Amino acid sequence: GRPQAAVTALQQAAKLRRESWRVWENLLLASIAAKAVRQIIQAMDALQEIRGREGVSAEGISAAIVEIERLAESEDDDDGRQAADLTRRLLNVLGRASALVSTEPAVWNAYARLHELGGDHGMVLENRKKEMRAVLARAAQKYISDSQLFRIVARAAVNLGYSSIREGSEDAKLSALLQLNSIVTATEPNFADTDEYRDLKKIAEQLIATEDC
Repeated sequence: GRPQAAVTALQQAAKLRRESWRVWENLLLASIAAKAVRQIIQAMDALQEIRGREGVSAEGISAAIVEIERLAESEDDDDGRQAADLTRRLLNVLGRASALVSTEPAVWNAYARLHELGGDHGMVLENRKKEMRAVLARAAQKYISDSQLFRIVARAAVNLGYSSIREGSEDAKLSALLQLNSIVTATEPNFADTDEYRDLKKIAEQLIATEDC
């Protein structure tokens, strides 16, 4: 199709103009449109090398992780092998990205989702905590009244809550509950009638109901 043809053409251009970040950025955008995950990762790697922190792409990271999850969930053995290889490649990109921009929530979200595929609940939780801190740092206190920011904060908080339940320790669940209660209290005046707020309340109640938390 047309998106894949654009990817092929831009790959050739990138071979000729390896130092041109604009070519790599165009390749990244075309690869996202084509869902060409290997080329998404290749373009992100090049952009980070050329542009440093300006080359970190939240959109590219999110697109790559969606495709890797799709492959990992497939019953086809070839898809599974591809997912494992692409996971290693994306982890390398994320390692550089996290060193360049430690406050990019998409980096920690992707780390958490990759560890979920591997079943490492402890590492999932650690990266959900980092994602939560990054989201709150970006939103500041604006999420209390801004609906778009509230949705982003609520999504990260719900993920943190579920991850702490799966990790299972009392300290993790208590810490998540305190975080959730703080967000619930702050956002109730403006968002109590939203689905996101109800999700926050639900996960907080589940945390209270588990064990001695």
